[in-house]
Amino acid sequence: MRPDLTISVISTDNLELLQPCLRSVFKSTQRLSLEVYLVDNASADGTAAAVEAEFPQVTLLRNEERRGFSTNNNMVLRRGRGRYVMLLNDDTLVLEGALDRMVAFMDAHPEAGTVGAFMQNPDGSFQPSFAKFPRPLTEGLWPVAGWSHRLIPITEEPIEVDSVCGAAMLVRREVAEQVGHLDEDFDPIYSEEIDWCYRIKQAGWRIYACPQAHVVHYGSQTM
Repeated sequence: MRPDLTISVISTDNLELLQPCLRSVFKSTQRLSLEVYLVDNASADGTAAAVEAEFPQVTLLRNEERRGFSTNNNMVLRRGRGRYVMLLNDDTLVLEGALDRMVAFMDAHPEAGTVGAFMQNPDGSFQPSFAKFPRPLTEGLWPVAGWSHRLIPITEEPIEVDSVCGAAMLVRREVAEQVGHLDEDFDPIYSEEIDWCYRIKQAGWRIYACPQAHVVHYGSQTM
């Protein structure tokens, strides 16, 4: 039977944050069948052995040499069987019911191609995690790294946005198959999720941020 959600987590020598992240995924998710992949990106801190010991339900992929964000996630996207696929950073904590709510939202909104979680800092404050496309995009020029957040007012209802942060981004499987996976020309990291969102919107799908789904993001730790 096809799982509800395939989750892709990439980790490079970040075991201290990875273990709480994976624990939070399984502890906070009650209604979904999960398929979780971890790409051990040539870590030297015992990541593979620790994950095998604590999380036998996680499918482990091991890189002999380090690869970029898009390449590593695409390894999972090609293998995963879930109705939805999700990029999840290893420096996150999934709060209670967040993934359940994201999938429920997508099930209820067939026009939605992508939904992003509402990110918060470890102190509970709001962390920008969705945006309008940066202006250079409309001129055919990509920012070198990251994006310029033109923040949309915070709301209690799901809101339509241009792009969501790749640290906790859920995509409908048929959308990924239609527009293609992450562009590996963006490796090693930065801006790949903006490009993906742009292609998804160009294909006629809508992108949302879901304020009912909260994820703590430590930030700048995945590098």
